Amino acid sequence: MNQTIRVRGSRNAVRNRILQLPSIMAGKTNRYQSEAREMQLAMATKTMEIVKREFMVKAHGGTDGAGLSWPPLAEYTIAKRLDQERVEKLKAKMKRTRTDKFYKKARLAYERSGYQLYLASNGSIPILIDSADMYESLSPGFAGRKNPHGVIRYEAGAIIFGTNMKRAWEHHQDGPRKTKKDGTPLLPQRRLWAKPAEWPREWLREIRDAGRDASVALVKRMLGA
Repeated sequence: MNQTIRVRGSRNAVRNRILQLPSIMAGKTNRYQSEAREMQLAMATKTMEIVKREFMVKAHGGTDGAGLSWPPLAEYTIAKRLDQERVEKLKAKMKRTRTDKFYKKARLAYERSGYQLYLASNGSIPILIDSADMYESLSPGFAGRKNPHGVIRYEAGAIIFGTNMKRAWEHHQDGPRKTKKDGTPLLPQRRLWAKPAEWPREWLREIRDAGRDASVALVKRMLGA
């Protein structure tokens, strides 16, 4: 959507002020900092809205707009979600018995029973939504006391946002992963969001539009409109 700004002044004066925009957004000048941050915050908030929206798509077994999906939950994890009390009793019994033979037999029996319950629930156990803490931490506009795991930090020409939850990093990161005794990953990789280069144009358009009003306010102040 086009917007018209009416100002008094020569074309060269207006042009010279507009050319200052890159320096302002890059944090190379202290002028118009509050307006620049409003624009950054608007775009960051929209970005994390997209991340949270697409998080829920993947959490329910779907593929997000960037083509990213998550491995399904392990049967044992599903069983834990469906019957936590039974899991605790089983763990206590395993601890008392302390025999590999019993452990394998009991765990196998429990996983099978839990998986049957999972099938009966039509596969409705969401992924990475156990306590919802990770999901809720992805809210840059609410970082602070109400959201201790949310991150929002301004730097020169940039705004850093996301989550500081260790568990989130363990799922998201590309590096070496902790493994079980059999060599399989302890946690499969579940990227919270796709790499920025893989984001579809629709998402980038949403972010651009979110920053548009704030950018217009910045330009108006620069031009004295």
